[in-house]
Amino acid sequence: MILRKPYALLIKNFKKIHLVLCVFMVYIAYRSSNIFTFFNDLINHGTFDRTAFSLPSTYINIYMFIITIFIVAVTLVIYILMREKKKPKLLYLLIIFFYLALIIFFFGTYNTLEAIEISTMNPRTLRIIRDITGIICYVQYAFIILIAIRALGFNIKKFNFGEDLAELKIDVSDNEEFELNVGIDSRKIGRNLRRGKREVKYFVVENFFVLSLILLVLVTFLGIGVFLNTQVYNKVHSQYKSFKVNNFIVQANESTFTRINQRGIEIAPDGKIFVISNITFKNVDNKPHKLDLDDINLTFGKDIFSPIISRYQSFLDLGTGYINQSIKAGETRAFIFVFEVDEKVKLNKLIFRYRESLHISPAKLEAKYKRIRLNGKINDEVVNVDGVKMNEELSFESSSLGKTKLKINDVQIADLFIYEAKACSGIVCNIYQNNLTMEYTTEKATLMKLSFDYIKDPTTVINNVAKLSHLVNSFGSIYYSVGSKNYSTELSNVTPSNYNGSDLYYKVSSNIKNADSIQLVFCIRDKQFVYKLK
Repeated sequence: MILRKPYALLIKNFKKIHLVLCVFMVYIAYRSSNIFTFFNDLINHGTFDRTAFSLPSTYINIYMFIITIFIVAVTLVIYILMREKKKPKLLYLLIIFFYLALIIFFFGTYNTLEAIEISTMNPRTLRIIRDITGIICYVQYAFIILIAIRALGFNIKKFNFGEDLAELKIDVSDNEEFELNVGIDSRKIGRNLRRGKREVKYFVVENFFVLSLILLVLVTFLGIGVFLNTQVYNKVHSQYKSFKVNNFIVQANESTFTRINQRGIEIAPDGKIFVISNITFKNVDNKPHKLDLDDINLTFGKDIFSPIISRYQSFLDLGTGYINQSIKAGETRAFIFVFEVDEKVKLNKLIFRYRESLHISPAKLEAKYKRIRLNGKINDEVVNVDGVKMNEELSFESSSLGKTKLKINDVQIADLFIYEAKACSGIVCNIYQNNLTMEYTTEKATLMKLSFDYIKDPTTVINNVAKLSHLVNSFGSIYYSVGSKNYSTELSNVTPSNYNGSDLYYKVSSNIKNADSIQLVFCIRDKQFVYKLK
């Protein structure tokens, strides 16, 4: 194989190469100055335009990394040429190291902008970053001037490069051909291998510095590729990590994997499991916004699962399901999204996705997503947490009810109750006695009256438990025993609307009159609390 040394070609196109290099360096300097301007404005005004699609992507893009690598690669080639011709090469060595450091600076700036987008930063830190960015810009301007001088041909004699080949002092060896034999001689293979090993060793020793620079560029290029693929364009965020999507700061909270509903009853179809993702949204815009459920899904490999609105009522203990609620300007709200997935999926491989943009063209439909890796485990085993007797306080602290407390002071069972009623006409109210009875019905039912003290934890994620009636309706059941047999009965709230009091009246099975024991059981997901009424 016949190859030709490249030195003559490089010398002939010396000014053109420097001109191309100068153009790309101007672009990087322009992008760097934009970063400097951003930090300077942020320090002066204390805020920035949050309507930008993505702050990090606005100031750092993939072309900056590609062009910077190109600058390093071209400069390295010129450095090798200058070294071979024994010409001044310090400038090119400085450019190589500076632009390699610039790549690291871009990485750090991207992460800094990402942090600024979702939270505030110390003013002193911002000033340090601004000053460093300013220095970086000024150094780039100096390099651009020096490269532009060589691109335009000033002081070209100093380097013995010119337009005439004689002045270029191109040696015959710079353009000579050399033969590279390809083949295998079985009789000489051992000798060739030993000689090749020696020559490689000598070559590495003699060109160690240049080879190290080439290796550094390659490793940097691969590192940038991996970084951009995993941390920028296909980044998968972890739970509790905040990031910006359009008008919202988004954070994924704890996820739940389960087959049971809020009462501990298994409701998942065969071979299925429910994934409930709790996501916090903060509206950073100056006007209300809604979410689009079409932008939200769950993925496992190529499988895509959409939220199921009809299942929200089965998971009230885990939060409020999003349907079409509006999030006010500056407001932070948490919602749950329920997905039904195949039981065979690997739960630690599930990815929650929020679509941030959609590009439609005649050729394809391309969506861009923010991704969150969900973590959690299945825990469907219902356990008894606490049991108390009449006039004792029941605490729900080990459940999602938090520090909610209940104390039942009295239980009465009868077919007739006389209660105090209240009727108002305008500002005038009258109190009178009224009857609540099951005596004249054909139902095999009776009445149960509960007198109680109830304190709801204001921090609980469960919204509809402000009153004990809400708690009983969502989580309560009555179990009783007659002799050796156990029964359960439905609790139907029949408390009159005109009742002037705080007790609750429930319609229950008339068989409960003969009960040897009665229990009011609250099953909240996998926790069961028992209040012994008798």
